Amino acid sequence: MKYLEYVVDDLIKGGWDKMKGYTIVFPMRRAELFVKKALSERLKDSDYLLPVILPRMTTLDDLVSDWCPLHVADEIHSVCRLYNIYTQKMGRDLTLDAFYGWGRQLVNDFSSVDMALQDADKVINVTAAAQTLEQVELDAETREHLQELVNLKQNEDIIQNFFKKLWEHLPSIYKQFVQQQEEQNQGTKGACYKWVVNHFDELEQEIGYRTYVFVGFNYLLPAERKLMELLKNRGKARFYWDNDPSFSLDDHVYQYIRHNINILGEEANSVDGKKQVKKLSVAATVSANAQAQYVGRWLAENHHSRERTAVVIADEAMLEPVLYSLPDTLSGKVNITKGYPLKHTQIYADVVAYLTDKSNDKTATETNYAGVLLRLTDFLNSQMPSVSKNAAWQKLLLAEAYCQTQLVINRFSSLMEEGILDDVKELKTLRNLIRRCMDTVSLPFHGEPVEEIQIIGVLETRLLDFDNVLILNVEEGVVPGNSSDSSFIPFDIRKAYGMQTHEDEARIYAYNFFRLIRRSEKVDLLFSEAAGDMSKKTMSRFIMQMLLSPDFEVTKKRITEMPYHHHNGGNDANPIKPMIMGLLCLRSLRSRKQNQ
Repeated sequence: MKYLEYVVDDLIKGGWDKMKGYTIVFPMRRAELFVKKALSERLKDSDYLLPVILPRMTTLDDLVSDWCPLHVADEIHSVCRLYNIYTQKMGRDLTLDAFYGWGRQLVNDFSSVDMALQDADKVINVTAAAQTLEQVELDAETREHLQELVNLKQNEDIIQNFFKKLWEHLPSIYKQFVQQQEEQNQGTKGACYKWVVNHFDELEQEIGYRTYVFVGFNYLLPAERKLMELLKNRGKARFYWDNDPSFSLDDHVYQYIRHNINILGEEANSVDGKKQVKKLSVAATVSANAQAQYVGRWLAENHHSRERTAVVIADEAMLEPVLYSLPDTLSGKVNITKGYPLKHTQIYADVVAYLTDKSNDKTATETNYAGVLLRLTDFLNSQMPSVSKNAAWQKLLLAEAYCQTQLVINRFSSLMEEGILDDVKELKTLRNLIRRCMDTVSLPFHGEPVEEIQIIGVLETRLLDFDNVLILNVEEGVVPGNSSDSSFIPFDIRKAYGMQTHEDEARIYAYNFFRLIRRSEKVDLLFSEAAGDMSKKTMSRFIMQMLLSPDFEVTKKRITEMPYHHHNGGNDANPIKPMIMGLLCLRSLRSRKQNQ
């Protein structure tokens, strides 16, 4: 039985009349649709004749937002506020666009401190002392990362002096930043969580009579876990963890869930704990393009009506090739859940090109860049091509790209009117700021997530189970990705104070990956052996672990592109195009079982 359906069945045991008293809390919104569908199906099949009020459903972030009087501040607004404080303390040695990257990271660090429920003054002061380059020896990688954050390309003495001055002023910068946010009834995400935990006893009316059912969480930050503990202590919480007691490949994969169970308990487990050997296949390919070409054939061979099938994209660069490889017969049957980076669209390139052209600068009579932004909007409207002949997903992509770009421009126009961007004195500064914001935007494909076929990312598979799964790019450096602590707070300090580190991120990824495999019926993994500039790609360490584990039975294959042989002197009525059509051949090598 699928995980969310198991949770629904367990809740139904308490009676349909109790449903109205539940608030089901998920780590992501997508699960809500699957739970509603399962409830609808169970109610239809039952003999219960009275009206049923469904449970409320939300995410933990939205729940905290409902309870907290502070509003999470807009990122651009927060960074600009921090820049004004920074310039008051240290002078204008950096332009706003040069400041933006590490200013954004600094705001995230402030939020992380609060999510860890730590004394911010203490952590900031310890960080300031530890990060002074003259007091601490930093390795080359860390030093390079810090230099990139502040966009400094100068000699060692200038860099050392810059950071020494920064860390000296950091505690006072933090205090002034928090004070100004509170005056505007705003805060970081971490500040909102910390407020709810510290004022929990005052939230009796908001909590009310409801029981909060937490479903499918894994890694918890201290503020998240504390909030759950407070609700549990009042008898207001139930917990369902997606745990697999039989999994023994890597103790770290389920370590966070098992730790949470020890602290918070659990209602029931959908896995009986019996040892099960998971069968799957692993196929090597000659290139990433061969993987994309194979998707259409794999769907034709493996997907059947009323089955849930997922094509999981580990590398976001593969989304577009995969979409182009889908056969027309699947039109309207596929839901695309993976986000598409705005920076890969033509509209992004048009905006950058427009703001690079000096002839589009503000006029002599204009005091700020509000007029430039208005003319940029007119330019985008004139560039919108007709999409009537495009495929459905291309229409959605173009429309969403335009919409998200216009939202960014409108936000900058609003900030311009508020005077937040008074420090923007040059067109290139405006361009770089808009670029930085657009770089963080991912375009969602609007569709029906309960469709049978999903094009989805690894993170988006949380809580969901599938009958058939194809995972692309299961290569080292992609699965899991190469991660590092993008933070001004050193690793040891983050770990000591309970803040998330790159080690936690790697284990979270491993949990999502192996959980997906264990809960899917048929699983196929692809990886590329293409040679890069420096080295040859190799299979992920996760595959290597499964090859050696008694928990998995792995069949190995190879996907090759068949050479094109043209017959009949070129008189074929329907010649098949070589390579482009992706004529692929599977050559089974041997299974892990045969190796034993």
